[in-house]
Amino acid sequence: MLGIVEMKDVSDSAPGEKASSSGHSEHALRGDVSSSVLNAALRFSTRVRSLDTRARRDGRSLPTPVETQRIVSEFWRVLDLLRTREDADGTAAAAQRDVRSAVTPWLARSRYWARAIQQPHGYPGDFRLIEWVHELEDDPCLDPTQPAVANALDTLFASLNSVSGIWFRNK
Repeated sequence: MLGIVEMKDVSDSAPGEKASSSGHSEHALRGDVSSSVLNAALRFSTRVRSLDTRARRDGRSLPTPVETQRIVSEFWRVLDLLRTREDADGTAAAAQRDVRSAVTPWLARSRYWARAIQQPHGYPGDFRLIEWVHELEDDPCLDPTQPAVANALDTLFASLNSVSGIWFRNK
């Protein structure tokens, strides 16, 4: 089950597993890292859901700067945890799948994320997405015709290194 990690005592360590100074095996510690990555992804999803709920309840389509910053911060926390994953035992791919399944339903609410995820022409950087990214450069991502969550996720998309790379490539 996701998020549940069995902790072993030093005496229960399997042959070849090194026990850490805290008394847990390396395998269990890797499980803790997987669990922390998934927990961070779930925290991100909860933060996005909270914004969506509050904005709908308040009847507003624009997120506050604080709400947007919290979503951006949570997203980058998830990515930082994913980067620290070691793939010595092949669990990084499983962690990435778990994270994708937790965050994709929310990310897909932004047209930018949806197009990059769905890849309708078979690759993530098709002509339409590249055009949108260029338009995004001067866009404050505060479209009153979109839900607040879409505006916040558009801002998040604009914070990606690959997006700013496209902007600076043509200057």
